[in-house]
Amino acid sequence: MNGGVSTEESDDDDAVLFGDKQLVDKYGWNYLAQLVKQNPKLVRGVPGSASGVASGDYLASIAVGGDARPNGTQVFSDTERFNSWAQRGAIFKNAPHKAGAKLFMSWLDSQAVQKNAIATWTWSVRKDVSPPAGLRPLASYKNTDQTAFAKFMSDRASVERFRSQVELYFGQVKGADPGDPTDTLGRSPGAF
Repeated sequence: MNGGVSTEESDDDDAVLFGDKQLVDKYGWNYLAQLVKQNPKLVRGVPGSASGVASGDYLASIAVGGDARPNGTQVFSDTERFNSWAQRGAIFKNAPHKAGAKLFMSWLDSQAVQKNAIATWTWSVRKDVSPPAGLRPLASYKNTDQTAFAKFMSDRASVERFRSQVELYFGQVKGADPGDPTDTLGRSPGAF
């Protein structure tokens, strides 16, 4: 293990950018300046940071999406804020295969999938599925707001201004995005 800290490129992922916003709001811009001085490994794509901890390549990550086991565990402070939100799904009005889309959404939201795939490492959107071992029900944490990220995202002009400010510390994103390796969506996908 190299003992390094893995973090996503903050100006690349909106959820990580929101985490940076909360840090800057609480601790100021100097916090990011001090983080940059530690020379963190910037990993593109949120699951990449979890896999770096899971493989033992990195000691920790400050922003993770995905399962960090077997070498990692999630730690949630009772005092520091952390991000949480329900992933959203939709079936487009003019979707060519609405029946297939409905089947997929029903499967994804089923108790079996939520219990055996989602709640093995994070909270389920279903109230009848228990959180993974070591975590309390999400509603019991007073230092997270499941609606805050959606509010942050609703003002795209402010998000992009903040992203530009963060880029002054971390630089612009470089390289292929593992979630969009052919750059189909571009930096700001907009409407589909």
